[in-house]
This record gives sequence, C-alpha cells and structure tokens, in this order.
Amino acid sequence: MQRSEVHLLLVGIVFHLLYGVSIFDIYFRSPLFSGMVPVKNPLPAPADRVIIFLADGCRADKFFETFTNKETGEDYVNTPYIQSLILDGKASFGVSHTRVPTESRPGNVAVVAGIYEDVSAVTTGWQLNPVSFDSTFNQSSHTYSWGSPNILLMFKYGADPPEKVYADCYDEEEEDFSKDGTPTDLWTFDRATKFFEDLPKEARQPGVVFYVHLIGLDTNGHNFGPQHEVYYNNIRVVDRGIKELQKTIEKAYGNDGRTSYIVTADHGMHDGGSHGDGHPDNTRTPIVAWGAGIRPAAKKPIGHDDYSKNWARLKEFERRDIEQADIAALSTSLVGNNFPVNCVGRLPVDYLDGDEYFRHTALLTNTKSVANMFIHKTKMMSRTHIRFQPFDALANGVLENSIELIEGLLKSGTDFKEANRLTQDLFDKCLAGLRYLQTYDWLFLRTVVTFGYIGWILYCITFVQIRYVGTEGAASISSLALKISAAMFSVITVGIGGFLLAQESRPMYYAYTAFAIFFWFEVIRHSPTLLRLATWRNVGIALIVLAFMEFLVFSFYNRAALSVGLIVVAAFACLRQEWLLAVSCVVSSVFTVLPPIGKSQSLLLIGLGTVVCLVLLAILSLISNSFTMRFLIVNMSASVLAAIVTFQSQMGLDAGEGLSLFTQIHGWGIVFSSIPRIWYCQMTCEPSKPLTTLGVFSAAILPLFIILSVSYEVIFFAAFSTLLIAWVDVEMRTTAKPVIKTGEARMTDRDIPTALTFLFLVNYAFFGTGNIASVSSFQLDSITRLVTQFAPFLMGTLLVLKLLVPFVPLLIALGLIGHYRRLPKFALLILAVSLTDIITINFFFLVRDEGSWLEIGSTISHFIIGNAFIIFFTMLGLLDGVFLASFRGSTREKLE
Repeated sequence: MQRSEVHLLLVGIVFHLLYGVSIFDIYFRSPLFSGMVPVKNPLPAPADRVIIFLADGCRADKFFETFTNKETGEDYVNTPYIQSLILDGKASFGVSHTRVPTESRPGNVAVVAGIYEDVSAVTTGWQLNPVSFDSTFNQSSHTYSWGSPNILLMFKYGADPPEKVYADCYDEEEEDFSKDGTPTDLWTFDRATKFFEDLPKEARQPGVVFYVHLIGLDTNGHNFGPQHEVYYNNIRVVDRGIKELQKTIEKAYGNDGRTSYIVTADHGMHDGGSHGDGHPDNTRTPIVAWGAGIRPAAKKPIGHDDYSKNWARLKEFERRDIEQADIAALSTSLVGNNFPVNCVGRLPVDYLDGDEYFRHTALLTNTKSVANMFIHKTKMMSRTHIRFQPFDALANGVLENSIELIEGLLKSGTDFKEANRLTQDLFDKCLAGLRYLQTYDWLFLRTVVTFGYIGWILYCITFVQIRYVGTEGAASISSLALKISAAMFSVITVGIGGFLLAQESRPMYYAYTAFAIFFWFEVIRHSPTLLRLATWRNVGIALIVLAFMEFLVFSFYNRAALSVGLIVVAAFACLRQEWLLAVSCVVSSVFTVLPPIGKSQSLLLIGLGTVVCLVLLAILSLISNSFTMRFLIVNMSASVLAAIVTFQSQMGLDAGEGLSLFTQIHGWGIVFSSIPRIWYCQMTCEPSKPLTTLGVFSAAILPLFIILSVSYEVIFFAAFSTLLIAWVDVEMRTTAKPVIKTGEARMTDRDIPTALTFLFLVNYAFFGTGNIASVSSFQLDSITRLVTQFAPFLMGTLLVLKLLVPFVPLLIALGLIGHYRRLPKFALLILAVSLTDIITINFFFLVRDEGSWLEIGSTISHFIIGNAFIIFFTMLGLLDGVFLASFRGSTREKLE
C-alpha cells in the first residue's frame, strides 16, 4: 500500500470513528448532570421498606395471559399467586414500557434511577461498571440485593458509599446458556429467605430498599425461547418464590403492614430468543404492585386493548400502564426518600394510595425534582452560550408562579382535580424544557457534520481522480489562490474555535469542525480537478450512481429489494446467455425474501447445506490440479467434522445435557484451524484458474460457518459463493485484458459498475440471512456450541465473526477482478469507499429520537453500519493483500 493510500484510509477511519458518535452528541446526549439539590415529599411515607422483584427478560404477555392445557383442555396462568392478589383487590397492575436499548444495564438503571441512559451506554458493558449517577439505592437508608453479579455489583460500586449497598451474588459461571436457568432464581430466593430469617437491625430502619434480581428468565429466553415450557415454568417458579418470600418478610417484620412490593422486568424477550432493539416483545414488561401505599386496581374494564385480550379475568380490572422510569418515582414515594436528582420518571398517581392531598403532594414533589434539573441546566447554558434563548413556556417566572399556584390549591383542598391538571402540565413543560435544552445545539452540529461528510466524499473523489485515473486530469489552484484560501480558512478556523471556546463546548465539537474544515480546504485546493469532471456525461453518471445508492439505502429497510435487484440482473444475464450468473442470481434472490434466521434450529437445513457445499467442492476438485485437489479434500473433511460436531452439540443442548468437553474442544479446534487453512490457500492459488482460487478460499472458511449456523445459512453460503464465481467469470470474460508491459492500468468508467456491484453484494452479504440492523437478529444459538456461560465480549466476537465469514470470498472476488485488470491494489476498494457516505448521509438525517422505539433503534443501527463501512473495507483490503500475495505475483509475471 502506498503512503498516500495509507494516509487516506487512516484519515477515513479516524474521521468515521469520530463522526460515528456524532448522533450521540446530537440526538442522544446523556441527560446526566450534577449540582441539583434532591427533594423529598414532606408528608409521612406510607411504607418503611420497598421490595423490588426484577424478573430479567420477562415478557408481559407471558406473565399475565391465560393459557389452555392441550391435553386436559383446562385453563391456567403462569402467575396464579400474583394474579390472585389482583383478583382479590389487593394489587395494581399493567404494562411497563421500556426503551431501547432493551438490555439489562439500561433497563435496571431506568428502574433504579428513573433515567434513560443515552443509547451508547450499552457499550460500557455490564461487569463491575460503577453507575455514575444518583439512584434510589443512593437515596435509601440501606439497600440489600440478591442475584446476578453482572447487575448488582455495578450498583454497589456506584453507590456513595459502596457500603450502603449489600450485594449477595452467585458465581458468574452459574449463568450457563446451555442449561435451564431456573436454579439461579432458586438460589436467589433461598439466599434472600435466609437473610430475612436473621434480619439485621439496619434493615429495620425506614427508607430501606430490597432488590431481588432474577436472571433465570433471561437465560431460558435466550436458550429455549419465550414460547418454551422451560420459560413458562421459570415464570411459575418466580411466582411461587415471591409468594413464599413475602410470607418470610411479613413474619420478619411482625406483619406491620409497612412493606410495599413491586414486580417488574428490565426488558422482554423476542420470539427468536433475543432482545436489544425496540420490538414490542422486548419493550413490554409486567408491572404489579401491592402492599403498603399501593392503591389496588379498580374493578372496571378500562385501559385494555388487543394486547390484553387473553388476560381472562384480569380484563375486569383496570390496567394501568406506565413508563419504566416511573417505577423509580413510585418506589421513592412509597418509602419517602429523596428523589434521585436525575430522575425523569413521572409518579403514577393511580398506583399510590392515600388521600388526595398526599397523592398530589407526592406528584408535585416529583415535578419539583424535574424542575430543579431544568432550572440548573438553564443556568449552565445561559452562562456558556452566546445570546442564549430561554425556553419560552417556562420563562419570565412562569415556573415559579405555577408551583406557587399548585401549592395554594393543595393547601386549600378546594380543587385537587385542577391541581393535578396543573401539576401534570408543569411536569410536561419541564420535560419539554429539558428537551429544548438538550437539542439547543442541533442546528450548528448537524450543519457541521453534513459539511464534514460531503467534504469527505469530494476529498475521496479527488484522490481517486489524481491517484488512479491519471495525472492529466489532476490540477491544483495557483499559489496566490492557495494563499488566499489558506488565509480564509484560517480565519474560519479561528472564528469557529473561538465560538466553541466561548460556549465551553465539548472536545468532540472541535473534532467535528476540524475535519470539515480540513476536507473543504483540500477540496478547494484541488477544485480544478473536480471542475474538469463537470461534464454532462459525468453528471449523468453521477445521477445513476446516486439513484443506485438510494436503492441500497432502501434495501436496509426492505430486504426484498435485494431480491428484486438480483432478478433484474438475472433477466439481463439471460439475454446475454450468461446462464451460470442467471441461475445463481435467481437462487440467491430467494434468501432475502425468507424470514430472518430465528430461534428455531434446523439441523436438517444445516445438513442439507453441508451436502450442497460438498457436491460443489467435489465438482471444483475435478477441474483442479492434484495439489489443490488434496487441499479441497482436507477442507471437505473438516466440513464433515464441523457438521458432526454441530449435530452432537445441538442434540446435547436440546436434551438439557449441556455442552460436553469433547464437542467443545472439537468446536474450538475447527474455529482456530480456520486461520492456517485460510493462510494455506495462498499456496494453492493457480494464476491460470482464478475461479478455482475463489472456490478454494470458500472451502477453507466453510467449516467455521457450519459450526456457527442454526438454519439455512450454509445453503446461503453455497449460493453466495456460486454467485461470486459467476460474477468474477463474467467480469473477466467481458472485460478486455489491459495491454501494458509495465506499471499499473488506470481506472476508467467501466470500473464504476464493478464498485457498485461490490457494494450491492456487501448489502446482500449483510442481509442475506437476517436483519443486521436489528440487535434481535443476533441469535446466541449460533455460538452456544462453543461457549455457554455469560461472556458478552466473547459472545459478541463470535457473532461478528459469523457475520464476517461471507466477506472472505467477496473480498477475494474483488481482488481477483482488480488483479486481472492490473489496477492498483486498493483502487476498486477506495472507489467504493468514496461512494458509501452517500448512504451514511441518508442515515444521518433519518436518525430518530422520538416515536416507535423499534424505529429509533433501527435508525441508530443503520447510521453506525454506514460509518463502519470504511473500517470494514480497510480490513478487507488488508486481508486481500495477505491472502492474494502469491497469486498477485504469479499473475503479474504471467501478464508480463
């Protein structure tokens, strides 16, 4: 790789890494800031303690629905005890709506602290991460917790002081995704029971919080799916455990009637056995509350919809839905502690018992806490922002006057209904004010980021024109114009820098601006080169390219668009009698209209895919030399072994026996043996048979893909590899070989369709078996044959590895075409890089921070994928240089 290319790719990687997080500075800035004084309800609390049961990964429908036994025909529910509390008029219930990302850390944070962490918080992990914000644990007199170490310890070490939070955890090894997760819940109930049987004096003080974290449903949801009997049985275990533990708690406190109980979940579980995105199955969790200070559900059928149509007798009682962060406000009000200073949860007044004065005073206190955040944030921004414009709805004393009016209505006791209306309205205005402050810098930041992306695109096009098209097309401005431009950009830099400094802007703002200025200075410096491209012919080409890139954007939202594209190509291939290409396009078009790979395993499809691949490799071996044939036979044997290990592992997991050491060792052996087999492919490269070379690399990576497959992925891999062979074959037969004796060929217009085809195939590889933009599409089943215990980073690495497998033959295919045309090593790749940010700009403006959480999560994923292209393409280029080193040398010698 030449120095200029290294410079371009390094600049591109740094640029996209920085700009990739820009949406979190613009759309999803962290709501956390400090300096506020906490507030509490001045009236006596109805409870001395609150017990929060958090059933990790529990779906609301599976918790409340009535089911029918297929054998006896009798109806039953998974939570008979908890539902009996509702039917007996003792409890209130509903759906707690969570937000993305629907992961354990953000969900627990919302329940405990009443805030929704910015979406990037999920990347901070789970293990031993101190929670650097206020919470109900911090504001309690003491907190006692039991359950998963990945959840409890982050709250313990985030508390001030940590000794305030007691955390009793089992070993991390107990979270085994190959087995029934119910024993971890039984352990948790057992330890909590023993604690209450020997209650310490600190636990008898007012304002105590107890947190019982139950991980079993999450484990069983991942392992078996939320439709499985094991998942249902785990819910019944939770129901019985709560019943028995409540008896123990009431006995420990002498049935004093001062205990509140809340049952909820951090997130739900998709039918495919995963969570993370905004699918309704992931965002709807149960909420049930009873005990001291809780107003039971009214016996009237309101609040219900189609979602609760199968809730049988529960439909006779009022369903009270809440937002997940509201639970923190509720638990705080029950025990009379200070509200966490960053809590944006709204107290669900309908859940709170007591007279009107108490209930609405609690809501006003909750509102004052949010108002404190707004006031403090307004003061901060007015101090740092030039010509700051305050939020009109709460300016000029409106906030203070509203609070004074509400307090007067409450003290007089004349109109609680009006007081409630005014308080709710003020709460809404405070939240709107916080959002106004949160989005105050949007216009400036979005303008800078947009100019940065457009500047990068033009910068890349200039590079391609100068480096790969020809020096005759390259030109720069005169030295005088360059000096004037440098002076102008220096003034702009100093001006914007001073503006950012005066506003005490974040360091990232300087980085966004610096890249935009740098790219546009380079564009102006080489503007004559770009102006020479401004012909009607090139404008037409640019419009075609733009339309094609918009088509790729659409394919992110509808996988079937890729099938339409393949069918169109197949039609043209038939007209040109390119039968292999036509057939491979038709077969490949099937996969993007199939349902994404889900929870259900299919060993039959894995076996069928393996057989198809073996047949294709056997045909390939017949046209190869003896050395290549032996290598193909080795890989075919490894593929058979991978299939056997896959079958043995899955049958053991299905039988509940876990993963045997024998199969686990063989599985990891297949993974690690892929590296030397792929490396060894260089030695089998035949310069006269580039298509054989492509088949050899596909064969080397096949065993790894088999062991990571759960359904039709192996058949997809066979079809995709055949499609790549057909593409390379057509490109080589329809493109004239460059006639040059030394040096490298120059790029021409014919290379643009090749780069666009490559980008199309990149999208197809991403979406061929699922929706990569959805976190729920990453099924843990594909890696449980290698690792079963909870290890998020190892699991994530294996999932990404599976995702990248199809790109090995794809990068080889692009490299073969480039070598055949004698183009510079990274020419086609950098041409593709110069086009990808057309997609990224689309996704930048399509990012949503309001509306459906499914839509919000998808738009975030799309934007991140768009920014990752440059990193991904650079990796492909480096692998291409390693894998095809010997082939390149032999090919050049033959051509010369």
